[in-house]
Amino acid sequence: MKIESKLNESSFRKSQKINLDFVFGKKLKSVKQNLILLFFVLIISLELTSKEIILGYIFLGFALMFLINIIWFYYSYFKIKKQHLKNIETEISHYKNNPDKSIISEFRNDSFYYKDYKMEFTLIWEKFESFQIIDDYLVLKSFGANYLNFFFNKHEISSEEFDKIIIITRNNIKNKK
Repeated sequence: MKIESKLNESSFRKSQKINLDFVFGKKLKSVKQNLILLFFVLIISLELTSKEIILGYIFLGFALMFLINIIWFYYSYFKIKKQHLKNIETEISHYKNNPDKSIISEFRNDSFYYKDYKMEFTLIWEKFESFQIIDDYLVLKSFGANYLNFFFNKHEISSEEFDKIIIITRNNIKNKK
């Protein structure tokens, strides 16, 4: 089954937000939990150091370590997010300037084929880690670190095609998680 489509700006933005959540979602949650832990460790360390107990200084060291890790993560996250948003704008701009360009996705028996203005490749189904349906998107996740995910919006193709894609996907991708 072959799908040829043009870039839909709002759909593309939403899919890339979902993609960013895949990459950073669990880590953001973990860092928020570390902030709570940091708060409690800091309170305990200040209480112990006010009583001149040496253990308080050890806890203070742990609190400082947590704080440095949290600051470094947020710095990296915002830097990557800024670059990601810049890349999204570049993609959208390219398709606006070249309206004749299209995106081709083909669901074959043994592989998935993809082509856009900057890349063309074929992936065998075993290279996909999993698939998910999120909101109105079918997401094909390849490679464990979310380097390459494919998004198909239910509203950009016919319902029959979307249902066929889901059937093909279920038959070929065994969720490994």
